[in-house]
Amino acid sequence: MKTKLIFTSVLFTLIVFGTTQGQTIFLDDFENWSGNSPIYWVGSKTTVEADSIIPYSNSAHSGMYSCRLVNRESSHKRFTTQAISITQGLSYNVSFWVRGHGSIRVGLYDGTNYTYNNYIIVNSSAWSLQTQSMVASLTSTSAEFILSMQLTFADIDDIQIDDVTITTGSVNNVSIYNIQYTTDISGDSPYKNQSVNTMGVVTAKNSDGFYLQDGSGIWNGIYVYSIPYASSMNIGDVVSLTGTVAEYYNNTQIQNLTECTVVYSGANPPNPSIISASLAKTEQYEGVLVQVLNANCTELPNTYGEWKIFDGDTIMVDDFFYQYTPVLNGNYSVTGPIVYYFNLFRILPRSISDIIVNATSVDEVEMLNYTIYPNPASNFVTLSFNDSRKLPSSVEIFSISGQKIFYNDNITSKSLDIDLTNFLKGMYILKIVDNEIHQSKLIIQ
Repeated sequence: MKTKLIFTSVLFTLIVFGTTQGQTIFLDDFENWSGNSPIYWVGSKTTVEADSIIPYSNSAHSGMYSCRLVNRESSHKRFTTQAISITQGLSYNVSFWVRGHGSIRVGLYDGTNYTYNNYIIVNSSAWSLQTQSMVASLTSTSAEFILSMQLTFADIDDIQIDDVTITTGSVNNVSIYNIQYTTDISGDSPYKNQSVNTMGVVTAKNSDGFYLQDGSGIWNGIYVYSIPYASSMNIGDVVSLTGTVAEYYNNTQIQNLTECTVVYSGANPPNPSIISASLAKTEQYEGVLVQVLNANCTELPNTYGEWKIFDGDTIMVDDFFYQYTPVLNGNYSVTGPIVYYFNLFRILPRSISDIIVNATSVDEVEMLNYTIYPNPASNFVTLSFNDSRKLPSSVEIFSISGQKIFYNDNITSKSLDIDLTNFLKGMYILKIVDNEIHQSKLIIQ
């Protein structure tokens, strides 16, 4: 029989085990029961009914008994430990063996608030080891660790758990790149269900959360879900935070923040990675700010505000941050972070400036009040503006990687000559800003 914790009043007396994972503060294999109640469980925040907590002898991971939990409702119910002391800022790892059929997750009541991780879907008669972590936001002597369940099924006798261990653990100081980088075919982060400290600059936000990026290019962006902190974030804020890495419908995100600090404001977010739609639909760009150029609208917004663009491959444009109504067959360049949701990669424009209507013919160029010649160019390119009363506020040139290599915001005549002799050969993006933002390809040969 395994060593058990000893009670002093309603609090656990700490037993120290020398392990590489940290200090073990709770250990139970469900061998000790008082009627239908396991003696180290059924804390004050337990909501699962007494007759739905059952000593189970048909299968145990170790010993004679496991614990069967029944909740066939869609709303969750809590099965909690007796009170345990926790320390603010400390990470706790909850490991347990589980089998059966249903959904289960780890939570924490810290004496004031409830925090939950994402559900683990269980549908197997084989035992599997699961671990979820969280960081304590408060110091408390009346905390209760939670196993939360919903939708259990009788075909494999609902959910059975055994050999629950709670240990203190370290919070990983890790870059966004290392959180996101994975070779797992599932796309799951190697830090899934672990507590992390990380830092980045805000590239997008709404009332539910925000995107952080700590560099340009692949693997460098991530979504942070946090309603309490999102409202105070602004694009360009450099943020340090502590939270738990989770997979929400296979989209990697950070949630359950226990610390979130704006280190400073006004930073320049990384330039978007200019890529094709096919590349945008790959795991390496999840959470990364990208731009897809010269893509035709092939489907108008559906009832959820989602529309499609095509540049040789199709990607969904979603109104998560900004709602826009395109013109069918219109040509657009779209900027935004990439999210994976409901089995599809999507690009999320943040404002009107992220949706650029491109000129696709000479007539359209003339309607937009400028012409470009020659294009392709070699030493010089000339922009000619049709109306001196409607001169643009700025002209910019970007490399294909998103680096700004030319900028002029003092245009005073109908013609602007740009010296290209120091530019390498290749494709560039010419951006002209007047009342709208217009964008064209520029080829240097």
